[in-house]
Amino acid sequence: MLRVQIQLTRAGVIRSIRAQGHAGYAPSGSDIVCAAATALLRAAARTFERKAGIVVTGGAERRGEMALDVISIADGVSEWAAGASETVVQGLADIAAEFPDAVSVEIEQEEEKERNGS
Repeated sequence: MLRVQIQLTRAGVIRSIRAQGHAGYAPSGSDIVCAAATALLRAAARTFERKAGIVVTGGAERRGEMALDVISIADGVSEWAAGASETVVQGLADIAAEFPDAVSVEIEQEEEKERNGS
């Protein structure tokens, strides 16, 4: 099973993604589920990496593993980052909903801190 863990900021921007495993929907090289998830994950990593004003780290050191950490986002691109994040998260969630035995997606979003000095 491919397991994807996503941490989002309060604004819905990707803070980190961890992906591990293989979908196992079909034999290696012909697994459309794994290919779809991998395409989204790679596109997210490369898009964030190349966007001016965003600093990321991470990579895919081994087959079946991927990590992306968003270190900083400049004020001028935060709205863009939220839109890009929503696209990736929704795409992965849709794949997991359609193929629940092959892909799991766990999303954790920062909670809004209480105001009034709390």
